[in-house]
Amino acid sequence: MIDKNIRKAESFVVAISIMTITVIIFINVVLRYLFKNSLAWAEELTRYIMVWMTFIGASLCVRDNVHVTMDVLLNNLPKNLKKILLYFIYGVSAVICLYMTYLGWKIMMKVKITGQVSPSMEFLPMWLVYLCVPISGVLMAKNFLHLMYLNFKSTDIIRTIEEGK
Repeated sequence: MIDKNIRKAESFVVAISIMTITVIIFINVVLRYLFKNSLAWAEELTRYIMVWMTFIGASLCVRDNVHVTMDVLLNNLPKNLKKILLYFIYGVSAVICLYMTYLGWKIMMKVKITGQVSPSMEFLPMWLVYLCVPISGVLMAKNFLHLMYLNFKSTDIIRTIEEGK
């Protein structure tokens, strides 16, 4: 239930991000060509939204196993060795994501302590932009550990969280 709600929230963030970027860029283009004036903050805001969308979308990619992989070896192994290799891959990936969370949190806190704000949108604290890194790291680690668990309890090879249900 919680996992389903997290997936909905991730999908919502990605969908709203795409729509928001599209609207902001469209408005900025119209303003630039019709009124010879554009929004000073439009490019910067769309960049920050794109960063958030990318990091949150990375978690969805883990969940659905659509990240770029080199699986020639994995596809040619017998089932029992394939499961062992998947445990290793998911475990190492979860550890890397947790380390990314730790580093992202440290950087975000430094930015928060220094009080950095966006150059063109002085109302936007930069730590909010950096917050996507630790959030994404936790979500990706959760998905890797979930895939590890699903493979442990199943006799089949589970490559996506949806397959495990």
